[in-house]
Amino acid sequence: MHHGDLEAVVFYRTQSTSHNSEPTDSLTYNTIVRDEDIDWNTIQSEVLMNANQPNKKTVAVGSTFRNVGEEKISVTF
Repeated sequence: MHHGDLEAVVFYRTQSTSHNSEPTDSLTYNTIVRDEDIDWNTIQSEVLMNANQPNKKTVAVGSTFRNVGEEKISVTF
């Protein structure tokens, strides 16, 4: 995923090591991009709302390093 000068890369297995696991083609992500003036608590609240959707399982939550760049970016997988 590219956003300006920022780039996020996700590495994951294409073949699961767990029996009866979910296929990787169902992996989706939701990105939240906010201005640097927005408080991280507000962004994390929005992330949690996205992570707690019915019929979905969150496997990871990530974000840009604090105080780096002019925008704050968070993502759920």
